[in-house]
Amino acid sequence: MEYRRLPLEGLTNARELGGWNTPDGGQTRHRVYLRTEVPNRVTEKDKQFLRNYGVVMDIDLRGSSELEDLPDLLRDEPWLEYVHLPMFDEHASAGSRGGDLGDLGENKTFSWGPQYVRMVEKYRPWVKDVLEAIARAKGAVMFHCATGKDRTGIVSAILLSLCDVDCADIVDDYSVSEIHLDWIYTRTREKMTEERKISSAPFFSTAPDNMRTLLRHWEENYGGVRGYLRSCGVTEECMDTLRARLLG
Repeated sequence: MEYRRLPLEGLTNARELGGWNTPDGGQTRHRVYLRTEVPNRVTEKDKQFLRNYGVVMDIDLRGSSELEDLPDLLRDEPWLEYVHLPMFDEHASAGSRGGDLGDLGENKTFSWGPQYVRMVEKYRPWVKDVLEAIARAKGAVMFHCATGKDRTGIVSAILLSLCDVDCADIVDDYSVSEIHLDWIYTRTREKMTEERKISSAPFFSTAPDNMRTLLRHWEENYGGVRGYLRSCGVTEECMDTLRARLLG
């Protein structure tokens, strides 16, 4: 059976990159790349599903302190390779890391779009490492950050862009995270003052313009995602491998 959102008990934002239309009339393949939030609530049934689904690699994009707060329950499973590739330097300031609730001070307006641009420019070696890890996998790869929308969203946008998936569909893939994560955000915001709820709203958002800003940045500054990836040191062979796997 082919899924868009995976039927898992402990993950609400676990989704396929398969099933998106491509310019040649085809679609991206299922059981190749999966985007999720942190698997800290997965059940034994979930683990068996992922194993049967062909997952052989779990790429964790979070920093070490995040791992301590919310452990990845797949980390020690013998049937997959756990790869820790954090985007952020643990000692970096909140602002240089690219945005968290600390960025939302009084009289400040937060938007993820410009943050994503700063992130992909600042963390080029990370982009290269993540893509090379995905390319060497011998089966399905799942990758995640904390909620599966920002760092995960960047990686997803790169992979779909390599397959020439339409920008509108890449934006759609990104934007739906806000719906799947609503229960988490609702619980988090219950503890906030009304003023804080208003000021923090953009942080929880996966507004379409966020992803449009990133895609436009790649196109206007690099002629597209391949030009950007070349600037990161990603080889043509690696890009071709990632594309071929998702297209079949």
